[in-house]
Formats: sequence, C-alpha cells, structure tokens
Amino acid sequence: MLWFLLTLATHASVTSTELDDQQESGTGTGDCIANEDVEVELSTTINLVGQHWSTLQNFVVIVEGRHEQCTIILDDLEIRRDGILLLDQQVNLSGFDEKKADWHVSAEFEPDIAAPVKLDGGGHTFSVKLTGFAANLTNKMRLTVEGNWLTWRDFDGDGYVDSELDGGDDCDDTNADINPGETEDWYDGIDKDCDGKSDYDRDGDGYDSDEHGGDDCNDTAADINPGETERWYDGIDKDCDGANDYDQDGDGYLSNEHGGDDCDDTDPSVAPDGRNFDANCNYIVQDDGSRQVPGPASSATGCSRGAPAAALILGVGLWGWPRRRRSPAPSERPPDRQ
Repeated sequence: MLWFLLTLATHASVTSTELDDQQESGTGTGDCIANEDVEVELSTTINLVGQHWSTLQNFVVIVEGRHEQCTIILDDLEIRRDGILLLDQQVNLSGFDEKKADWHVSAEFEPDIAAPVKLDGGGHTFSVKLTGFAANLTNKMRLTVEGNWLTWRDFDGDGYVDSELDGGDDCDDTNADINPGETEDWYDGIDKDCDGKSDYDRDGDGYDSDEHGGDDCNDTAADINPGETERWYDGIDKDCDGANDYDQDGDGYLSNEHGGDDCDDTDPSVAPDGRNFDANCNYIVQDDGSRQVPGPASSATGCSRGAPAAALILGVGLWGWPRRRRSPAPSERPPDRQ
C-alpha cells in the first residue's frame, strides 16, 4: 500500500486535491459555571466526471485545545465522506484550572482510511469534525487537516480507463504496456491486449496449446483441435488424437492407396499381418487345405479377396462335366479297346 500511495503522487493522470486547512471553534458561553458544547468542522468538496477511484495520501489530523481558566475538553473526532462515517475516534483530552501555554492540549492522528474506493460521477464531500466542551468565554478548540485527496480513472496514463470503472477497458491500469491497444505476446501468461481470452490459445478455438498444458496440437489453426472431426488421408491430424492420418481403421497398417500395404483401411480385421489375408487381401489357404468364405470385396479399395470356396468347388465340377459327355460310346471305341 505504501508503494502504491507514493507512486500515485508521481502520475500526471492522478488528480490531487489539497485538504490542508485549519479552523477554530467558538468559545464557551459560561464563566466556569457549566461546560458548553463546542465544535469545529472542516470540509472539502470535489466534482467528478464519470466514475473514479479515490484515496487519501499523507492524511493527518491535528486537534488542539486552549483555555484561560476552568475547563476545555476535546471529546470526539468524526471523519465522513458523503455523509458516510469512515472514522469515529474518541479523543479524550482536557485542560483544567489556570491558563497554560496556548494550545497546550493537543494530539495528532493518522487515520487508516486510505484504501482506494470507487466514487460515481458528481459532487463528493470529505469532512472532519471535532466536538468538545468549553467552560469559559475564552476556551476553544482548533482543528487542522493535512493531506491530499487523490482521484483517477486512468492510473497508468496509457489513455485507457481502468476496466473496473464504468466505461473502462484497461485490464491492468498499473501498467501502461497492457491495454486494448497493444499487440498480444502469446504464451507469456499476460493478457496484453485485454481481450479476456486465454494467452495459451492463439488461434482462439477454445483449446490451449499442447505445448503449454493444453491439448491443441496446432495452435495456429482454429480448425485443428480435439473438437474437430478427422478428415482422412490429407496428412493433417485434424482432431489431435495423435493417430496416423493414413490408418483410418487403426489396425496399425497404412492404406495401400497412400504408401502403405493395407488394402482395406476401413476394416481393422483386414490387414497383411497373417490374419487369413495375404498382401493383396486374398484369403490364405489354411494348413488343412480349407478356405474361409470371405465377404464381398470392397469396390472402394479395389482389394481382391480371392474366390469363395463354394465358387471354387462349382468351377471344378463344371470343368469336369463337358469331358464326361465327350467320352466315346463302346461301339465307337477302337477295336483294341472294346
């Protein structure tokens, strides 16, 4: 807080209103017969255009009393802003009997009311009031106020109003290098342009860079992130899942249309790894000579899966049938074979 208050005084964008003033109270009306109520009040009024921050700097209050004879009592000190009580301090100082040095009854206060507060546009009044008692026509009090009333809208003087005030958009009004007019420096953890977005999401797609704790594998392209749908075979990991863009079925083998040897990249059960298929997706004859009956070949891949077993048996039968019909009758056989 001390650094903040000292810095305030050096900023041209901060308005300082002096509170320095001194005022004496009236005197008592009796002649050592009864204590009369006396008071003294100092006030300062300012007018603000728009909402401002406000605080006090080097604020000191000095209370004093003097008497020729009888009694002077300094009782209570009140400090208000716009009628709102900020401090009610019991003073409890008094002087009795014969006259002593002028203003020999005294005390100094440094009220702890300097925390910045927001004030709306319009008139505002700061007041300090001392009350007490005087029992003689010459006895009275004196009140002295020292310090400054500081107000501001743009503390760092960069031309942008503090975002915590009405109409403001400066997200750090203590740093002139941070405001909506600056260019963002990505990945330093500082919202330099005050747009309110993550400093680790450069492309603004809602996903932080995977190099800075996020899961966006390309933070320069808004259409590449874990929320996108993969587009196969374009060489781009669009959904950031880390899978190979040329292995759609995820069986570990790349499509044979893109430099691999998987002839059906939509079916993970079809792959050239010895699981009933050869490199061209033809069924492999098992050790017992049997074949599994394959499903329809995919026209999209152009893969050949070989002929079904039933079709193979039928083909063999049809091949032998015309040969049997062309066998000669016994009367047509040569004599040596009858």
